[in-house]
Amino acid sequence: MSNLLILGYILGGLISIGVPAALAYVLILRERMDWAIVAFGALVFFAVEIVRLTALSEILRSFSESTPSPGTLIAILILLAGAGGLLQEIGRYLGYIFLIKDRKTWNNAVLFGLGHGGLDAVIVALSAFAGAVNVISINAFDPNRTSLSPAEIANVLQRKAALSQIPWYDPLVNGIEQALLIAIQICFSVVVLQAFVRGKIYLQWAVLGHAAFAAILAYLSAYTFRAAGPIFMAAVAVLAVYITLRFRPEVGSREPSLSSRS
Repeated sequence: MSNLLILGYILGGLISIGVPAALAYVLILRERMDWAIVAFGALVFFAVEIVRLTALSEILRSFSESTPSPGTLIAILILLAGAGGLLQEIGRYLGYIFLIKDRKTWNNAVLFGLGHGGLDAVIVALSAFAGAVNVISINAFDPNRTSLSPAEIANVLQRKAALSQIPWYDPLVNGIEQALLIAIQICFSVVVLQAFVRGKIYLQWAVLGHAAFAAILAYLSAYTFRAAGPIFMAAVAVLAVYITLRFRPEVGSREPSLSSRS
């Protein structure tokens, strides 16, 4: 296997974890914002993922003995996207109520989203680094100098053949996608904040927007060319940055206290 695949995994992992780390450095260390809000965002993401993955495992188990039709697969993608959007945005909303409480400001919404997407980025980065280690170990494997059984040797060689089919840039693109996702997660946190400022309709917009984003991304990734997903994510990330800054209070203005609306 090409050493470029190892490089792809390493670069993908560094990009995935580097973007949220750089943002955290700027916002927490330089701007003196509250690091605890980032931890709250990570906690909400962790709790939501447990629920989501549990539900996903049950759905996959129901199809373990049969192959769903293409139409059923698309329906499942839409269902999972809708459920994911609902869980994540309701989780964010509850996080504002029970964790952030009377500190509901635009700055803290950004930190909340950073924590939400940051933990996801850390998981993806660790997976990328593990992938690099896996490629290195399989590259070093010599079937003529091993005590493994023939069946175990065949399994290793099968894994090596599977890895050789992965384009070297694939894990790098995954890292770039994760970096783009940070902007999108921050945007959704800022939009959910508006449910306390401008009305509950913004929570509904966040749920629908997240579900639509996840469904379209899943469809593009599964049924179109490889670059379609990253291109779509880049476009959404640009829109997310615009929306996030659109809700930013004007320089010199003081954000209102929202404790009475919790």
